[in-house]
Amino acid sequence: MQFPDSFFEDEVRDGFYVPALMKRSWAAQMEVLSDIAKVCEKHHILWFADFGTLLGAVRHGGFIPWDDDLDICMLRDGWLRFREIAGRELPEGYYIPQELHEDYRLQLPVQNSRSISWEKARLEKFHGFPFKTGVDIFALDYVAPDPEDEDLRRDLTRIVNFAAARIDSGNQDTEEVQAVISQIEDMLAVDIDRGKPVRPQLLDLRDSLFALYTGAKGCTQVASMHHWANGEPWIYPLEAFQNPVKLPFETIEVYAPSCYDTVLKAQFGDYMKFCRTGSAHNYPIYESQKKKVIRLLGEGSLPYIFRFSMDDLKKRRVKRAGRIWKPIEDFVQAAKKAHYVLPGLIQTNDTDTARRLLESCQQSAVLVGTALEETGWNVSATVGLLEEYCAAVGIIYETLPAPGAKTDIDCKCLDGLLTCIGESSEHDVQHRKEVVFLVWKTSLWPGFEPCWKQAESDPDCDVYVIPVPCFYRNRETDGVSSAYCESQPLPDYVAVTDYRSYDPAIRQPDVIFIQNPYDEYNMTLTTHPSFYSRVLTQYTDQLVYIPPFALDEEYMDDPKTAAHMKYYAAMPGVIHADTVIVPSETVRLAYIHFLTETAGEIPAHIWEEKITCNFRIPFLKMK
Repeated sequence: MQFPDSFFEDEVRDGFYVPALMKRSWAAQMEVLSDIAKVCEKHHILWFADFGTLLGAVRHGGFIPWDDDLDICMLRDGWLRFREIAGRELPEGYYIPQELHEDYRLQLPVQNSRSISWEKARLEKFHGFPFKTGVDIFALDYVAPDPEDEDLRRDLTRIVNFAAARIDSGNQDTEEVQAVISQIEDMLAVDIDRGKPVRPQLLDLRDSLFALYTGAKGCTQVASMHHWANGEPWIYPLEAFQNPVKLPFETIEVYAPSCYDTVLKAQFGDYMKFCRTGSAHNYPIYESQKKKVIRLLGEGSLPYIFRFSMDDLKKRRVKRAGRIWKPIEDFVQAAKKAHYVLPGLIQTNDTDTARRLLESCQQSAVLVGTALEETGWNVSATVGLLEEYCAAVGIIYETLPAPGAKTDIDCKCLDGLLTCIGESSEHDVQHRKEVVFLVWKTSLWPGFEPCWKQAESDPDCDVYVIPVPCFYRNRETDGVSSAYCESQPLPDYVAVTDYRSYDPAIRQPDVIFIQNPYDEYNMTLTTHPSFYSRVLTQYTDQLVYIPPFALDEEYMDDPKTAAHMKYYAAMPGVIHADTVIVPSETVRLAYIHFLTETAGEIPAHIWEEKITCNFRIPFLKMK
């Protein structure tokens, strides 16, 4: 299967944070489903999305954001047929338990492996996901054509199931339990081997009752028998499963019964209403495997896990040099390059090129001087030096020899004037502030806009908006595979500066705003190391991180939300930032609680001071 790189990005869906590792897990499960579907198509076996997978297809067009597994169902005869042939029809390496633990008797788990593996071929097929994963297949059973027969089957099933739930190896030999076993033997005309564990035999008996009418003529309904036998209305028309429909699901389509509305209402009630509860296993489904790897191989065995300590919170500020106005800086750098090549042009008698170069220097000085005057600042000294520079360039221009003639012209006076221009500009801007917004993705610009508007409205603040380069990682090797391209531009009213023309190490702005918290600790996207938060914090008085995504605040204390906080809250951008601005007090308290619990050695007041929901930039001149 092919997925676009963007599928594997960390993403907030319906207010829930879905990390890149979960995206890989989803893709791996869809790969397993694709292999199951091929077997079913070959052998004419119908399959259908079920439970959360069906709900996700209908409500979300894919996975429920807080769901982590794939469930499908088959009619019992198809389910039995699939179980019979799957071992030889599925790709090599797949694993299908034949003797199921009692907790999994109601389903047939199809797994892509028996173990965790970083083997290259495995990672290529399953999109960089090393943990074993799969799809659970449930059976739908036929309802007896005669309602009285069905009532009897349900009663017998409940009796057997009730007994199995209460009998174990510790009590099966008691007189009371032996009496119950005898009653079941009499009712169903079966023999239960008292010399073996009774509970598994009762579960086998229950499963036989579930499948009792498989192949019977006249059946018009099917049911999820475990729920149906327990009095839940999980019963549906057979015809709806004989004529399925297709529904979009992420990048593929899945089959669904034509009565999916009835199925979902039976299973979930008002199924369009979001609910984060109801998972039948620990979330996320791969967490126990992660912990096993860490336990056996150590924490360093899994990449992209950022581990921090009190030392990471210490500010390591590089001594700030004088800063000059950015257009002046650009002019000075360009002019110095011109001065460097000018003597060579004169010595080789290439006076035409030398004249054009001098003209360019003079025009640039005029333009930057005009722009400087238009700022309204007190810049007469710097403008005077630019005029002096223009005059010096004019003198050299006029004294250039005719082609073929030789002469020596000293350009050192021009370099001296550039130094004076830089020093004068440094004095011009010493009371000004410089604020930089490093845009990680242009689609996330709205998260920056409130602070950007504040900075733009201050006449004594120079503002730079700089989209930073991003790159996709190769999911099999974790190297860089391709540049991240986003077609959506920034709004027309936002002036953009090319990242190649602005060096934070040289400019050392007063404030740098960032959106990317990950540095190198993201599985899907990365950026150039010069834009890592641990680097940027050295070159600014205030590194400010603003999370670019909006979480559903109603569920900030939900266990599933908490399970993913390490992927965005315990990241370098949060740790290295001087200030973290979150949208509300609810989110702020969630960050503080999580970080305090995660890094017990770091006192809570550190996070309380660092994390705020105040978007005000303190030094700006505004109401």
